[in-house]
Amino acid sequence: MDADETELENYDWPSDAFNFTTEKPAYLASPPPSSPVVIRLAIMSRVDEFERRHALREAMLRGIPEAYVKLTYKFFVGRDPGGVLSLPMTRKLQKEVEEFGDMKILDNVPDIPERISEKRFWAVKWVRTFFCLIVIVH
Repeated sequence: MDADETELENYDWPSDAFNFTTEKPAYLASPPPSSPVVIRLAIMSRVDEFERRHALREAMLRGIPEAYVKLTYKFFVGRDPGGVLSLPMTRKLQKEVEEFGDMKILDNVPDIPERISEKRFWAVKWVRTFFCLIVIVH
């Protein structure tokens, strides 16, 4: 047992530290809203993060019931900085853009960490065109 576990085991918890009620919260008993929640999601992504974008699409962005949530999202990607991507990788990126239609390639912003604020600017501008909640994930 390490020092943290020993400290936690010997901690004197106040009597009200964990106060669980037996009643279900009222919001759980109310019917769902009649119209779905609208979420516009801007996701910052590096030009070469093919696997990460695929994982996000599969694990988090698909299968959301449209009766409850109307989700629209875009991956914001800068241009290939200085030819880092090989020709096959560039073709793979173009195929991804065509297949999913969920990417915004910012041709005027090199995809380098120092330019992330510009990607965020374009993401906010995209989200604001729809006049809804702004959520930026990075």
